[in-house]
Amino acid sequence: MNKSRLLMSLFLCAGLAACSSAQVARDEASALIESGQYEAGLARIEEGLRENPRDTELHMALNSGRALAVTSLLSQADMDRAQRNFAGARMTYSRVLNIEPNNRRAQDSLRQLDYLRSMDEKLELARGDLRRGDIYGADRQVKQILELDPKNDGALELQDSIRLVQSRNVVQYPQLRTRLDRPVTLEFRDANLKTIFEVLSQVAGLNFIFDKDLRPDMKATIFVRDVRIEDAVELLLQQNQLHQKVVNENTVLIYPDSPQKIKDYQELVMRTFYLTSIDANTALNMIKTMLKTRDVFVDERLNTLTMRDTGDAVRMA
Repeated sequence: MNKSRLLMSLFLCAGLAACSSAQVARDEASALIESGQYEAGLARIEEGLRENPRDTELHMALNSGRALAVTSLLSQADMDRAQRNFAGARMTYSRVLNIEPNNRRAQDSLRQLDYLRSMDEKLELARGDLRRGDIYGADRQVKQILELDPKNDGALELQDSIRLVQSRNVVQYPQLRTRLDRPVTLEFRDANLKTIFEVLSQVAGLNFIFDKDLRPDMKATIFVRDVRIEDAVELLLQQNQLHQKVVNENTVLIYPDSPQKIKDYQELVMRTFYLTSIDANTALNMIKTMLKTRDVFVDERLNTLTMRDTGDAVRMA
């Protein structure tokens, strides 16, 4: 009887000691994790599990501790990265992988940080592209940089420079503005064309200049109601095979629709394209075939293509 009581007492003491050991491990680990010493806290729980492998609460504490550590470290690493503290972000993402080796978010972030380290080289390449006139190449490089590092000062500055160059390459045409903000009604039968334009000039405040080769006896018949002044002018031009050129916001030049006159009055622009993804001679054939541009020149050494044509044709190229 005394022997049985002794054995029970020994088992009870052992159980109490195990419970006490597990509780100490949990308490110490909790304090370490709360202070941000995640690795040390998790190591303390694992140590407690080696002594008490069947302790359910220790297993639960290990799982919850790992989840808390990973979430907190990822948040800190993301914050460091947003503040451009790339060294701190790298160290913290690495801590995540020490705790959870297969964490995809930390793996991807470290790869992106490796890419960010080469941003200075990439930025210099983009600057070189812009200096050579390869706007497309420079813009592509800058977009790749800003996708990973939206606050990169050098890339943002270069992006502004690219936009400025692009705006200069856009041909700005004058826009016609009339003092008439309401539709017009025209009723003319076999009237002298210049007389009709004189009426429009008085009503809309527009100036019409006529090419010297325009026949003075040209007539037109037009019956339209509630149309824009621009549409009325276009209808008159179509009737008589004429073209117009907007000289400024209130002046229009009227000239005959003939190949020579069109050539005389069309404004031509010239632009050089620095090609990176296509051979210059291949581009030359495409432009001549699709745009019918004749004034195109190729520099095979620099792989550039220079064309002289109307602004619309240059923009399409």
